[in-house]
Amino acid sequence: MAETDRAITYMPHRTPKGYTHSSGLSFPIRGMEEQTFLLPLLKMGTDTTKIHIKTTDIPLFQIQSTSALTAGTTRSVYVKQTQTATQDSGYSRMVELTYASEYASGGDGAVLRVNCDYGSTGYAHGIMCVTSTEAKLPNGSMTRGAYYALELRVNAQTTSTWNSAGPVGFIRVRSTGAGVAEINESAYFMIFRGHTAAADAMVSLTSQTVKCSFSGEADPTTTVRYALFSQMQDGLGLGNTTTHMVLTDAATRAVDIYTDYSGTGPSWAINIDSTMGTTGVRGGVMYSCLTVDAVVPGSYIMNTFIKADYASVLTTAGFGMGAGLMVELVNPTDGSGGGEFHVLALEWTGATADTMHGNAGIPSSFIKFEGYGTAEADIDDHGYLFYVSGLNAGDGHLVDTTPNNADFAADAVLKVNILGTEYWLGLCDNKAGTA
Repeated sequence: MAETDRAITYMPHRTPKGYTHSSGLSFPIRGMEEQTFLLPLLKMGTDTTKIHIKTTDIPLFQIQSTSALTAGTTRSVYVKQTQTATQDSGYSRMVELTYASEYASGGDGAVLRVNCDYGSTGYAHGIMCVTSTEAKLPNGSMTRGAYYALELRVNAQTTSTWNSAGPVGFIRVRSTGAGVAEINESAYFMIFRGHTAAADAMVSLTSQTVKCSFSGEADPTTTVRYALFSQMQDGLGLGNTTTHMVLTDAATRAVDIYTDYSGTGPSWAINIDSTMGTTGVRGGVMYSCLTVDAVVPGSYIMNTFIKADYASVLTTAGFGMGAGLMVELVNPTDGSGGGEFHVLALEWTGATADTMHGNAGIPSSFIKFEGYGTAEADIDDHGYLFYVSGLNAGDGHLVDTTPNNADFAADAVLKVNILGTEYWLGLCDNKAGTA
């Protein structure tokens, strides 16, 4: 019998030959470590002649062990493969499991199932991971290769088509058991440990995003995207009152939205549809607050900047209207409950009196009108300070084109209310200012 066959046909009833233990089964037998084995050291069945599983719950290979050790590392199965030569092709796989079937499998199947059962009185003294994978990177400059602690694949074959099958996905997350409510109440979906939040790092400076790549191993920096984590439970929270998102010269915006549209229907880069109940006291669709702690001389500080840029020449007939900001108020069907209604309300407040004018020459107002740009002269010649349309002129109306006072040099008046008193703002139809 050849030496290579002796290891294969070594039977458990023969006297075991181990290295440091006197009981159990050890492969290869002592003195044959350097031999080239042409067949597996332990083999059950072949591709053509397989061992048949005929009884449920009776496995082909079974280990049941106990441990009363109080320190150190305990293992029921330990496998270690050491690479002793450069391998530049093929595959390196420590453990490979394959489930093959041309028939329907069970109602709940898994190629590898890992369980952890603490019973009624057991518990984890520290951390217990039912499955733990670790990729220990080379202790030096990594010039080749890609490294992952976990890879998930779904292999769609040539004629794989979606018919009436259930969902197909990479991860299924499920909570089970009679105490599942406690998981819903107290558990976390993920916990991040060992990462230092920093600008341009995997975890962003304020731990708001994590860096991902969609461009593959060749050049992962080509298509970098950032998965967003909200600081609100049921909403989009970018920063909070105690942890602000930090803007820098390299990252000057917290939100970027770029869209292109070439259709014919209404299109909005942002659409917000909010409903306020009958018990609403104070609220709205959007609240924006800018707190200024320091100002650089010559800077412009604005809470909100809105710009409509008509960069192209508008030569197509039928263009309706362009507006940098359009505000619309829909009146209630029954306003008998009172209250005020304003299309635009401007409120000016201050913490203390006369804190604005360190220099008496600085103008302050509710509204500032400013025209600028290379076509400023065109605005001067053809623009209006404001444009009123859609109203019916009449005696006592908001627009009255028949003033009653002959001594009042005006061709029309606009009705305004100042501090609770009605006034009429006179308008002339000529630049000479005569009625």
